[in-house]
Amino acid sequence: MGFALAVLATDTDTTVREAVASNTATPEVVLEHLARDPEASVRQAVSTNPEVPGPVLDMLATDAEPAVRAATVANENLPPEDLEALAQDPEWTVRRAVAGCRRSSTAILTLLQSDSSPEVRRSLAANPGAATQLLETLADDDAPMVRVAVGSNPASTPELLVRLATDPEWAVRGAARANPGATPDVEQLSLAHEAQRRTEHPAADPRTPPDILAELAGDANWVVRQAVALNPRTPREALAELAGDANWEVRRALATNPKAPDDLLQALASDDLRVCQAVADNPAASEAAVSRALESLQARRRHEAPDPTIG
Repeated sequence: MGFALAVLATDTDTTVREAVASNTATPEVVLEHLARDPEASVRQAVSTNPEVPGPVLDMLATDAEPAVRAATVANENLPPEDLEALAQDPEWTVRRAVAGCRRSSTAILTLLQSDSSPEVRRSLAANPGAATQLLETLADDDAPMVRVAVGSNPASTPELLVRLATDPEWAVRGAARANPGATPDVEQLSLAHEAQRRTEHPAADPRTPPDILAELAGDANWVVRQAVALNPRTPREALAELAGDANWEVRRALATNPKAPDDLLQALASDDLRVCQAVADNPAASEAAVSRALESLQARRRHEAPDPTIG
């Protein structure tokens, strides 16, 4: 086996050498040879091999290629002093790997909590080994992606999730609500805050000028677009744009709007089941739109119903 792997380690095919480099049966001398391979992907494979000799792993932790240095972090045999050095690596991708590593000490993670890269801080915020104090600090981070990671982290305490339930960003509130450790209070607070923000936003205000609503129809936040879709003053052009929105909740909101043009309602009558139902329930929808929606609902339900002849 060892001889065969040694022969394959000289193969001209990079993927073959990668396979040898990651094989735990590969002799140490062969791994040492592959650690100097000209292809970074091969050296990266050696870095993650749990059987790589310590001196070789130390060498790879200082490799010229950031991806190789980052890969050494995943190796459980990497010494703590190498982790400490990599935590100060000039490349953020390497520091990100350290920030997400459960073996990183509290001292290392504390150093990285103020890293200049939000990607590094996000990796730390998602680390289940991060201390509560660190997560509490990151819950106030300027970057929403970091706060989302805190909200999703199973190590976040119920008290911290309650705090995130009223975050200004809907994605953060949603992450806290979906956290397996969330209490009923988190969901109630989050949904109440969502409703309050929806009614306070100009997109939900029937006094907002149509030109402003047309601009808000392109907002990155789907909750804002949903409010625009519900607003009776939203101009037709904006509603037509929202009828093709990627988010089904936005399209369903449009389907419930009593001021929605009937041709848009007829188009939505062939949409997602929940959107079709909203069209059918819209009192302002024409008979043609309602009929089409009901046909779509019946057809979908027939298609989804189990065949009684099977089994």
